[in-house]
Amino acid sequence: MRFFVYCLLILSFSTYGKTVQQVIYPQPQSPYDERDTYRVQLLQHALDASKDKFGDYQMKPAKVLMRESRYRRKLASNQGVTVIWSATTKQLEKELRPIRIPLFRGLLGYRLFLIHEDKVTQFSKVHSIRDLQKYEVGQGLDWEDVKVFEHNEISVKKGISYESLFSMLAAKRFDYFSRGLNEIFTEYEVRKSKYPQLAIDKHVLLYYPWPVYFFVNQENTTLAERLEYGLETLIERGEYLKLFNKFYQPMIQQADIQSRRLIRLENPMLPERTPLERTELWIKF
Repeated sequence: MRFFVYCLLILSFSTYGKTVQQVIYPQPQSPYDERDTYRVQLLQHALDASKDKFGDYQMKPAKVLMRESRYRRKLASNQGVTVIWSATTKQLEKELRPIRIPLFRGLLGYRLFLIHEDKVTQFSKVHSIRDLQKYEVGQGLDWEDVKVFEHNEISVKKGISYESLFSMLAAKRFDYFSRGLNEIFTEYEVRKSKYPQLAIDKHVLLYYPWPVYFFVNQENTTLAERLEYGLETLIERGEYLKLFNKFYQPMIQQADIQSRRLIRLENPMLPERTPLERTELWIKF
């Protein structure tokens, strides 16, 4: 009997030691979306880099495709996902737990414009916020940076889905689609045959601070600590910068930053604890 109890205890400790952490992340919003490829790879690298301290894990996408706002609600209630990625805001950091390491080194805050080819000449004359306020930007219905544009007195046309915004722009239902420097070139290439009337503006570089973090449920301390440890390990090893450069250095060169006019917007939703002092986490032009 004692031997039987002893075996159960050994089995119990063995099972505990081999607990596999479940990591469920959002489904891609589009089959063409390279941003998700990068984010998933970065997530996997961070989990791998933390295996020595936190053990094994299992990664898989959520069963249901949802809008970003619904993923946030599901994570807050601990249903369907265990980690999401999102641009941070003061309100979001109250609802969810951020891992304050910017996934794109702040690159998403540098914006280029996808426009209709008929408006190329008009946008070549945009030099300031006042000029930009003459035009309407397209954004997703529940995208947080809608508030950034509205705060800076820029009119916004909202689309119900990410994909619908491209067809709306092609139909001239708004004037420009503001895209991250890390987004626009891939988005344009995969859709130019479907929307040949679209073009990338070559004159303006819009900027507002817009860091994207991994977020977990407020109570999920273990996963939060694991992701922070893993990401910091990647930074220390140089792997974080290496992965970033693999995906985005060609796009940075393609953007021809030096020939563009920089226009800055205020972001009233930027949390006070944003680690702007850690210069190694951010890219600056």
